[in-house]
Amino acid sequence: MTARQWVGIAVLALLGIGLWRGAQAPESKQPKGEHSAPIERPENDIPVVEGVAIINGEINYAQFNGFVAMMAQHSEIKRLRISSHGGLVPAARAIARQVQLHQIEVEAAGLCASACILVFMAGEKRVLAQGAELGFHRWHDGGMAHLFGQIDPEERDAEWLRGRGVDPQFVTQIFTTPHDNLWRPTRAELLAAGVLTQ
Repeated sequence: MTARQWVGIAVLALLGIGLWRGAQAPESKQPKGEHSAPIERPENDIPVVEGVAIINGEINYAQFNGFVAMMAQHSEIKRLRISSHGGLVPAARAIARQVQLHQIEVEAAGLCASACILVFMAGEKRVLAQGAELGFHRWHDGGMAHLFGQIDPEERDAEWLRGRGVDPQFVTQIFTTPHDNLWRPTRAELLAAGVLTQ
């Protein structure tokens, strides 16, 4: 290799280092010793009516944060009434863990569908109010977890539902129902499958 070629490689290397440094995040201008303001987390108000906590609307992290805050103030709460068309599945899992932790009974009022089902199924007892419905479908049209050697989240949720006493064939029906459909079993079917406890 000639001297000119070596010089060219060196120049390119220096340019690359310069570009790489330019792409880095700028150093913080915050004076040493000062702390940044705490991150504000959205929080929905979770009302308590006659000893019953109420969740209405989309399942999201604001609902989760509100639920945690409500339980911190009302540790005596043992019943949750929920109505939701669904929302974020990870947020529903987080709320479900809190419901299980506090051994709360859950009553579905109106429609409890999609991600709402995870919160409902976490209930110590699971009740369907008069005229209420549960709606089921799979979370997505196809996961990519297997590409990274991970278990598909739907498979974990299916195992969890079976562990909650739900009939395996019923669980299979949930996760083979297309995401753009909604399966609404009858009360008799829900009781027979172990979804409802009474």
